[in-house]
Amino acid sequence: MSRVLCFVLGCWLIAGAALAQLDEVRLDIEQGYLGLDGYVRPGTWTPIRLSVDNLAADDRDVIFRWEHRDEDGDRVSAERLATLTRQRDDQPVWLYAAVPMTVDRDTRWNLRAVDAESGELLAAASVQPNDEFLLRNSEQLIAVTSTADLGLNDYQRHTTQQAPVKLVRGLSLPRLPDRWQGLEALSAFVWTQDLGGDPADPLQVSEAALLSLREWVMRGGHLVVMLPEVGQTWTSSPLADMLPVTTGQLRQRESTDWPFQDWIGTGRDSVQPLTITNFNVGQDDPRATVVLRDDAGEPVVVAGRYGFGRVTVIGMDLTSASARSSAVFSSQQRLWNHVFNWRFPVLTEAVTEGEIRANRLFEASRVSASVNLIGFVPERIAMSGTVGALLLGAIFLFGLYWLVAGWLIQPILKSKGLSRFSWVGFVALVAVFAGIAWAGAAVLRPGGENVSHVTVLDYDGNSGVARGRAFVSIFVPDFGTSEVATDSPRINALATPVHNLISSPGFSPEAAETGFVDTQRYSLDAAQPDAVDVPVRSTSKQFMLDYLGPVDGDMPGLAKPFSIGVSDPIVADDVGWPTGEVRHTLPGTLSNVRVIYCPGERVDQFGNVRQLPPQVWSYVNAAGENRWSPDEPLVLAGRPDAKDREVLYAPFRRWPQINSERDWKGEGFLGRRLGEQKGPGLGNLGGGGTAPADESVIARHFELLTFFDALPPPDVKRDPDKAQLKQGYVLTRLLGQRMDLTPLTQGRRVIILAHLRDSPLPVPLTLDGQTPSSQGWTVVRWVYDF
Repeated sequence: MSRVLCFVLGCWLIAGAALAQLDEVRLDIEQGYLGLDGYVRPGTWTPIRLSVDNLAADDRDVIFRWEHRDEDGDRVSAERLATLTRQRDDQPVWLYAAVPMTVDRDTRWNLRAVDAESGELLAAASVQPNDEFLLRNSEQLIAVTSTADLGLNDYQRHTTQQAPVKLVRGLSLPRLPDRWQGLEALSAFVWTQDLGGDPADPLQVSEAALLSLREWVMRGGHLVVMLPEVGQTWTSSPLADMLPVTTGQLRQRESTDWPFQDWIGTGRDSVQPLTITNFNVGQDDPRATVVLRDDAGEPVVVAGRYGFGRVTVIGMDLTSASARSSAVFSSQQRLWNHVFNWRFPVLTEAVTEGEIRANRLFEASRVSASVNLIGFVPERIAMSGTVGALLLGAIFLFGLYWLVAGWLIQPILKSKGLSRFSWVGFVALVAVFAGIAWAGAAVLRPGGENVSHVTVLDYDGNSGVARGRAFVSIFVPDFGTSEVATDSPRINALATPVHNLISSPGFSPEAAETGFVDTQRYSLDAAQPDAVDVPVRSTSKQFMLDYLGPVDGDMPGLAKPFSIGVSDPIVADDVGWPTGEVRHTLPGTLSNVRVIYCPGERVDQFGNVRQLPPQVWSYVNAAGENRWSPDEPLVLAGRPDAKDREVLYAPFRRWPQINSERDWKGEGFLGRRLGEQKGPGLGNLGGGGTAPADESVIARHFELLTFFDALPPPDVKRDPDKAQLKQGYVLTRLLGQRMDLTPLTQGRRVIILAHLRDSPLPVPLTLDGQTPSSQGWTVVRWVYDF
């Protein structure tokens, strides 16, 4: 009896100690801290902020885990080690995960806190996304620190644009994630003073948050800073070097008139004078280009490139009392059309409803047909050809065995008078076919790892830094685990090594529904997910790599260096056109080569100073081919003949100037290419079919993807005299939102777009520390300011 009591007492003490320890750490997820203020984009890196209380008397090292599934159904644990301060509440811990494409409102994720030393569970919670905040494939997300309208609300109505806009309100600097991948779902971040936080105050904004914002911009993000009327601190903050202007270039003035009436539409007389900041920026300023000038001809919106992203500074605070009391946002081409270079008219709710009632408008949100511009990627990288051939061979061998063993061997032996040897013959036949099967498997079995890829490689010709997004399929002829890793080097613009990413979210919702029967678990570092030990099953597994760093030298994981450089300095001729030579040492000949010259702000034919539209032409080598061989000079010789070039996009058209029967050829290069997208071939361009696209289709898709935000509006105008509605289609860019170079078309630079059909992977990737064999399609985009 005493032994039983001791046993019960011991169990009670152990359970009590465990429960007490479980209660020492508490987890909480605050409202809006899953995703970006609740918004989650399937297939994209997503942040979650944990609020942790440590009630213990000692500091404690704790591993926090976010458990989810990848595209194959394997269980992924995104982990981060954090030290919790003793007896302190509300300690923030950020976790990041590349959530799968199949996320829906029924998805539930588990969060756990585990003692780093003992492995004991300290706390647990679960969370699921809000269905209203799950972003659709076509939507782009813009964060605005202010809750004021600013003229942006009308853009959320998916009326005339290819991609609908969603706004995240109140995402201030202090609320930013501490790694750039937490901002990956964003297209732009608009800062205002009213609720934005002070970038120069370390008590408000952590160094890690500022570094994450810096890396996000360098990787292609668009930071928009709306300078306040008083007390601006951006030019003295740790991010001051990112701005296109310095303190000495700012000049404030007061005015009772709006600097440019068309920014808003109709304005009321302001009770208080408006404080406007002008910028001392010339046409040839190396850091800044003027996006807009006020009615007096003074710069009031300027922008500059930072890495592959852009920083725009607006010299007027639309959140000020004077601006909010006088602004009536009703213009079709507002400030934001200029800032983001959007080519579509924005309509107010009243205009939209009136046009729909008059049977003249069919909203883009109701167009049923859509085309995913990178829908061909899964088929392009699939390693199904070898598997299909092996499967066909196995079926043939099994059929032959069935025919011989079941129908032929007995009659043959009987005709020879050898019926008594039937069992011997049967065993010999089994041995022969087994030997053939084993020999065939040994001969046809791949001898090593292999990688198939489609990669978009952006190359900064000024700094030599590259940015790559690679969609890869990796085959490892083994069972167990294998380390998949990329490099995370240091670059001059960042104080810490970059945070490159490896993930497996799936490339389409349909493909992500399949998976392995023997699901397994693996973990990754949520803060630095550049290496992961994944389960392998002698079959292929798909990943997505996001890389930033050099690719022009020898480095682990890079099969061959990729380099594009200026062999003869590029300078502007007398009228601003580029002259010089560019060479590349890529492992192959580039095809479908397009040269895009962005003039920046120049004097137009009417004597007005404004941003001129980019010009596009195809490169032609000495043999008259649109091909660019290694070490062959691509000569920029000033202005090409008018017949050989065209504008990238047409002038802005107001509603209802968008004709119901459109001549796409009259809407610039992008309009012409968009017009070619229509027709009977639509089904296999990624919209509804699965057939891999050919080279011409891939080239067109990436041209439209590269300048997506500058695309002409879709077919949304209907003829009120026709009963049958002419439906058009809209384009989507699943997993391709960050490939848009439209912001870089403002400012003087050259962009070269080309394709390398058969190339090794152009970004570093190692399998178990070794560089694997790789082959695939590389889209090369070279950017150079001059």
